[in-house]
This record gives sequence, structure tokens and C-alpha cells, in this order.
Amino acid sequence: MATRPTAEALTGKVLERLGRSELKALVKLELRGEVPATVWLRIDGKAELVSGPSAGQHPDVIVTADPATLAALLEGRSSFSDAFVAERLALAGDMTKIVQLKRALAA
Repeated sequence: MATRPTAEALTGKVLERLGRSELKALVKLELRGEVPATVWLRIDGKAELVSGPSAGQHPDVIVTADPATLAALLEGRSSFSDAFVAERLALAGDMTKIVQLKRALAA
């Protein structure tokens, strides 16, 4: 039986990919599933976990997916388009930053 990806493992992979990107954004990652999790990431020359937005600040991008879908995207077993059309992935926020985020995660 395959092991299920954990929020911690996925967050590490996302941080690694986004840390190498040109993206500058506050990202809210919402993982649905048996154990839902919300993770806030600040990307600005490096990617780091943050406890949440500062007062009056809103996320530039919100990514909502189940852990298996996010793992498939990171491993190249699924495309953002396929996951979006199948309603396993939702992206909201600044469209320019969403495109940059998709490029960085798919790299």
C-alpha cells in the first residue's frame, strides 16, 4: 500500500521549489483531506513558513488541494490543468502570481 503524503512532507517540497523561483508572494496553502491543514508561505528570494498574514495583509495566492493531488503535481504525474478541470485543485488570487507559482511548482 502506498503511503499518503503528509502536509509536512508536501510543504517541504513546495518550499524547495518556490525558494528557487522569482515569485514574490504570500501564499496560503489549504490542504483538504482526512487531516486538513493550512500553511502560510512567504516567497521573496527564499521561501519560508510564516504563521499567517500581518494585520491588514491578504494572501496573493490561495492554493486548495488534497495532499494526493498536490503530490501528483509536484511529481509530474498530473498537470495543473487536469487537476483544475477535475475540481481537485483550486487557485485564487493575483493571476500573474498564480502563473508564476504554477511555473515554479511544475519545474
